[in-house]
Amino acid sequence: MPNNSLAEQRCRFTLATPPGRGAVASILMSGEDAAQRTDRFFIAASGVSLADTPLGAIAFGHWRLADGREDVVVCRPDERSVEIHCHGGPIVASGVMATLATVGCRESTWQDWLEHEQTSLPVEAAIALAAAQTEQTAAVLLDQLHGALQTEIETILELFEAGAAAAAQERLQRLLANARRGRRLTEPWKIVLAGRPNVGKSSLINALLGFQRVVVHDQPGTTRDVVAATAAIAGWPVVFSDTAGLRSTDDSLEAEGVAGARLQIEQADLVVWVRACGQSDHAEDSEAFRTIAADALLCVRNKSDLQRQASGGERTASNEHASSDGEINTCALSGEGVAPLLEAISLRLGPFPPPGQPTPFTARQQNQLQQAAAALAANHSTTARKCLQTLLAGPISAKQ
Repeated sequence: MPNNSLAEQRCRFTLATPPGRGAVASILMSGEDAAQRTDRFFIAASGVSLADTPLGAIAFGHWRLADGREDVVVCRPDERSVEIHCHGGPIVASGVMATLATVGCRESTWQDWLEHEQTSLPVEAAIALAAAQTEQTAAVLLDQLHGALQTEIETILELFEAGAAAAAQERLQRLLANARRGRRLTEPWKIVLAGRPNVGKSSLINALLGFQRVVVHDQPGTTRDVVAATAAIAGWPVVFSDTAGLRSTDDSLEAEGVAGARLQIEQADLVVWVRACGQSDHAEDSEAFRTIAADALLCVRNKSDLQRQASGGERTASNEHASSDGEINTCALSGEGVAPLLEAISLRLGPFPPPGQPTPFTARQQNQLQQAAAALAANHSTTARKCLQTLLAGPISAKQ
């Protein structure tokens, strides 16, 4: 039976190599009595236990599995860590890890392992980098992995020590100015297409994506649930959400969809408000506009083909891609105006940080920086310093 005491649970292991077949599988183990636990299964060819083997020395032997044994190479890099290298087949690696579980060691994901066993900002960057959705976001996160953010925070701490509070505050504010876009390196921008029913929102989102993600029908109220789709615009990861048309309705199901649409608008980074060309403004449009910040609103006049048909097929100022009032005219069915709309969205998202620029990219980092800046503004330099030191230390320390 596994030993589930608190001391035993402080020992953990993880598979450090990718899952699947390979030449060698590496299992990392760390915690109290890691070497002694290993010696319950590892039989060294030299006859010397791992606990008595010098740190850093490589030991060859075999591992006692539940149904046999397997050749392994074992190393103890420090007092609380063990590396186990075995055949790369998944069955062998799983067998070794299963034996560790019988003596109370807890399996961790590699992300959890890094957070517990390392204590630096680059660890967060490594975890974020593995989930990067575009080449551009990966490049910025790679800069942070190489120490761009950590070096900047260390510089700010040095300014504290030198009594240069004003210079420290200036650099803190620069970091915070980068934080909003920095968060979007790991959390996609939320772009919501909204408007009244039957203005072509579903067709337009399909045109923006380049494939049919949303069911299209000319019956108003077709879209009732929020339909989301991921994409990339100018290197930024985005999530497009198609929402129910906003209108008063006695249909309980449609009313629920309208309520969901309003919630999505409140949570959006950018709202693409869609109206049909030739459609008069509605009071509900004005009401919705009042809830959206100007820099989070982009207005579109869709179905420009219908406007052109009404004017005898001639292209007029009212059906150019960009109208005089700043709205973008589109025709989702033909793709007309979609490229200008994508460009307008790209401009709203903004540029990427230049190479090497320190950029906060998690909520934890942003919160600690905000607390440090607020404390410094209130002349609480000790509190500000502690916030930055906590930021450098990472979310969890294995040494605690």
